[in-house]
Amino acid sequence: MSDTLLHVEYDFVDDTRETIWTILDHLAVWGKILQARAKVPPSQA
Repeated sequence: MSDTLLHVEYDFVDDTRETIWTILDHLAVWGKILQARAKVPPSQA
């Protein structure tokens, strides 16, 4: 099983949909940053 979540679908109430999408977008960006940092050897961090 993969360490990365590739696809998720939810049906949100219209009032909350945009907020949830924004949160998920930010989490995706943070996840990419953390993955990149994990690949950097400690001596170069």
